[in-house]
Amino acid sequence: MVFEDCALVVQGGGTRGIYAAGVLDALMDLGIDFPYIIGTSAGALSASNFISGDRGRTKYVMETSMVSLKFVSAARFAVKGTLFNFDYLINQVPVSVSPFNYQAFHDSHSRFLVATTSLETGKPVYFEKGKIDDFFNAIAASSSLPYIAKPVPVSGHLYMDGGPVAAIPFRKAIEDGYQKIIVIETRDKTYRKKPYSQAAIARAKRFYGEHKEFTESLIKGNDTYNADVEELEKLKEAGRVFVIQPENPVHVGRAERKKAKLEALYQQAFEQTMRMKDEILAYLGGEAK
Repeated sequence: MVFEDCALVVQGGGTRGIYAAGVLDALMDLGIDFPYIIGTSAGALSASNFISGDRGRTKYVMETSMVSLKFVSAARFAVKGTLFNFDYLINQVPVSVSPFNYQAFHDSHSRFLVATTSLETGKPVYFEKGKIDDFFNAIAASSSLPYIAKPVPVSGHLYMDGGPVAAIPFRKAIEDGYQKIIVIETRDKTYRKKPYSQAAIARAKRFYGEHKEFTESLIKGNDTYNADVEELEKLKEAGRVFVIQPENPVHVGRAERKKAKLEALYQQAFEQTMRMKDEILAYLGGEAK
């Protein structure tokens, strides 16, 4: 079922993204699809598997990659300044570890955008499937967390994690004209981020000081996130968006390696979404095309 004029927005959050994976697998089982999908960071990775129809792949890759030295390595961080090996995740895992249905992904008629932050301007930049040759680099850039990963080149410029400017990229979906929006958040409704401390500000300037605009966006990122969450609450109350999010605080880190904790959060999300089936369909409304 593809509902016209409906968008899907997927928040990141590192391995907390396994919550989004549970929601997306449930939506897949319910046969619900969207003409427009946008994600940030791990949300973009999860959404790519939703578009390709690879049910369960996000969960499997997340659980296996986080305990693989080929992907996560403190030694790599010490030598190369990046904890994660996105070349392995984006280019090798789909071939040698967990097959990715590239054909279905490219054939999908859904618009798919990923949110990044420009290292040059500090502003959000959205890349769309089919519009650039190195789209999977854009997914890697969207997932490149400050301090523990390096900027990724996309179409000749450097980008990083979309989190500081568009952790939950619903504003882009609204800007693009979508009237009904399903938003998958990976934090419960009470969660808010603390403002940057003086020590955190000093750290940001130490790491990225030569990129003044990016540094400013990074420092303001927590405030931007809180403002977005508040706006989403208002839109939800007005019936403008439909939010699926954890019912209780999430105790899974952004680089969680314990399989049992990941499994539990995935299952919670899957079961919750299945219980919400009627509400979701009622919100989407209209006839499925």
